[in-house]
Amino acid sequence: MKNLRFLLAGVLVVAVAAILPRLLSAGADASPTILAQSGPCTLQQAGPFDEDKTFAVEVKNADVQVTFALRGDEFFGAFAIQTTPRISNLSSRPQHLAYNIAFFDKSGSLIACTSSTTDLDPGAKDVQVGSNIPEIPRAALEKIASYQLVVYVSQGKKS
Repeated sequence: MKNLRFLLAGVLVVAVAAILPRLLSAGADASPTILAQSGPCTLQQAGPFDEDKTFAVEVKNADVQVTFALRGDEFFGAFAIQTTPRISNLSSRPQHLAYNIAFFDKSGSLIACTSSTTDLDPGAKDVQVGSNIPEIPRAALEKIASYQLVVYVSQGKKS
């Protein structure tokens, strides 16, 4: 019985020694946190300063805050949905963020979608991610009845 305990303890030490480096290096490879939101929405045509005409969507956890002010508008001669979010890293660690947002009509058919990724320095505030503006026919804006948003947050690489 005593030898069995020593054998089991030895196996446990070897197993921990084999697994521990992987656990310690999991960081950026660990499964991301998923923030998701969906629901009905009505988008309006609005300019960049017409905040009262935007459809606001926000997702937040202890690490990040992502805020969208969704609207339709002209963009270099084409009509598009303005989806550029404002993102803040609320943590003291670098974060990697990826988002996907899609818009549907009342029957559930896809009208438009877009996605983007960014790396955030610790404490970064109000970061805008590029021009994520799917072009649509102007008449399609009135057909949008719902949206689905998913944001993936994982530990970023040290800067």
